[in-house]
Amino acid sequence: MLRWVRLSKYCELSNETRDSVVKRLRTGKWLRDVHARQPEGSSELWVNLEAVNDWCEGKKPAHLHGSASAAARRPTQRPPTFSCKSSITLRFLSCSARTCS
Repeated sequence: MLRWVRLSKYCELSNETRDSVVKRLRTGKWLRDVHARQPEGSSELWVNLEAVNDWCEGKKPAHLHGSASAAARRPTQRPPTFSCKSSITLRFLSCSARTCS
């Protein structure tokens, strides 16, 4: 049985979208290099069918057995950054910092 398949083949087999896979990776439900990876020289993600089956059955990935929970290993998400690109925004921010009449 194949262990790794291209994302396009996985989507064809599972009837899922590429976006749903990317979202699972982004939110930490799937782990990069465990459930999916993009090998050097490849333009496409590859999906580990064994790891996906384990995830579906509620099993932890093999490297997490007997260690800290997967939630503790999830990458922390950075808060969104905002940049002020207009003087109107800057005036509003400086005005709201003090009491405006």
